[in-house]
Amino acid sequence: MNRSALASFHQLRPRVGFGLLLGLTLLCGCRSDAERRRQADIARLAEHVDRLRSADNRDKRVALSRLSQVECIEAETCALKALCVQAYALHVTALDTIARLKRQAIADAGTLAPPPGAAIAETERQLLEAKTLSQRCAEEQVRLVRKALL
Repeated sequence: MNRSALASFHQLRPRVGFGLLLGLTLLCGCRSDAERRRQADIARLAEHVDRLRSADNRDKRVALSRLSQVECIEAETCALKALCVQAYALHVTALDTIARLKRQAIADAGTLAPPPGAAIAETERQLLEAKTLSQRCAEEQVRLVRKALL
């Protein structure tokens, strides 16, 4: 694949770009059945990761569940899936804590309840870790897709 094709690919939305490029590769390439299965495995996983990444926070739990159910064939795709599931499970957990703290703050309005400092600090830590892991997830996804195309 030449550089101009890769540049065009990066300008597309990731979800559309991965699926389209992998689909074209599958149609045009003279690959073995095993290689086509591997590429389809990567494409399916990349599609689910993209859906999870682009989902609104309220929809991340469903997208995470769907990603968790995706079967993977090779160790490399399974490792990517595990990394992405870990990242977004942490993200969803932090979102749940934020929602709980909001409900608690509303319920405690007008009282002298102590602020939930430890819970807030833990949630911040979770969000930072989720951000780091989700960035690694995206980087590994791109690396794996590129490797499948070359």
